[in-house]
Amino acid sequence: MKFLKITLYPIIFSFLIIGSVPTLERKDSRDINNIELEITKNNDFIQNGIRLEYETLNSVEDEINKIEKSINEELEINVEVSNNTITYKDPLKEIKVIVWKAEKINKVQISYLNQLKNKNILNLENEVNKIKSKKGQNYKYFLYTKVKILDEKAYEVVENNINKESIQRIDIHNGSAFKGISKNGTRINVGYIKYDTGEYLIVGSPIIFETY
Repeated sequence: MKFLKITLYPIIFSFLIIGSVPTLERKDSRDINNIELEITKNNDFIQNGIRLEYETLNSVEDEINKIEKSINEELEINVEVSNNTITYKDPLKEIKVIVWKAEKINKVQISYLNQLKNKNILNLENEVNKIKSKKGQNYKYFLYTKVKILDEKAYEVVENNINKESIQRIDIHNGSAFKGISKNGTRINVGYIKYDTGEYLIVGSPIIFETY
């Protein structure tokens, strides 16, 4: 199955990341959250995640210190810090923060992956907003949710939330992918993959930032 993943990823991402990445708005989070609530009713929740990218005028060291303190206070967990990177991992969640120096401004990337079924997309967004820098700018959010399909109508449930005229499809080895615009104007990307362990559906906006 490793061979499948290696050949599959470039195909998926060359399709899903065409064009510039738009800024995610609050309504977009609600759209993905609503889809997540629908598809997790009759299917097995596997994982959801959020990635936040932004710019900051703080120094790399100051930004790392501020975020580390916020994580310890807001999420009440102890993290590891090394080489301008903050990491935390347990059996149910994984957090990684990277801060690096760009030409004129410093950049931050916060990734949060979750396997707790009772923690939805909006919950993750609220937690990330608590630990991000309040002096940042150009915030960009990326969201996704993944389920193991038990109900054959799961794919149809997602499609019903998207304008049919906007859908663009491709077939990929052991699956398919499509992107489109929701009825509220949110950019949605969807991947359907079949492995030996079952069939999986992953839905993200504006792109799916994790390989699958």
